[in-house]
Amino acid sequence: MKPWGPNNKLIHVAHLRAPESKLPSIIYLSGFGISMYYVKPLLLKFVEFMDEPVEVFSFDLPGYGASESPDNWNTENLESELLLLQQVFTKARLRKPFILIGGSLGGLLAHLYYLTYPEDVAVVSASDLSKNRPRGGLTGEETLQWWRDNQQLFLRSSDNAGFIYCADFNHVQCVLDMELAANATKAILTQIHNEIIH
Repeated sequence: MKPWGPNNKLIHVAHLRAPESKLPSIIYLSGFGISMYYVKPLLLKFVEFMDEPVEVFSFDLPGYGASESPDNWNTENLESELLLLQQVFTKARLRKPFILIGGSLGGLLAHLYYLTYPEDVAVVSASDLSKNRPRGGLTGEETLQWWRDNQQLFLRSSDNAGFIYCADFNHVQCVLDMELAANATKAILTQIHNEIIH
């Protein structure tokens, strides 16, 4: 637990360090309501699938898992979530630009973080974004507007910890498939490496 949340609230962190890694730091943003108690073993599998040392970081958002709840849920909004992400990433001293991997709503949050802080992010890899998200390509402003219109469904209550909003088995299976996430990450790293060489 780290005092990295708003007003030094405690945040439950999973940080798998790899000082010898030459790869960008990888940050996993889970869907809302998934706890690090469940995610950390999956991240250990992710590291195994990567075949080389890699630093992986994730944490429970305030009010989920073991992280403390905000003092006032009414102050939680898109801007406060993005600011929290930036604050936690900075305090974790992660190498930038990093790779953001997001599952479900974590994928949408990863995309919005990239739109807000593009210099921090090498690439975003999102799996099975929210089923309520409109289909088809959205501009950055359309994505932000969708988030503003729908965020209260996901940020209002701390008593739904462990509840996966609007999910079925296939959605959960896709979002938590660490072999799929590792293979996608390896493909992304290969592409980044090839672009640097050429």
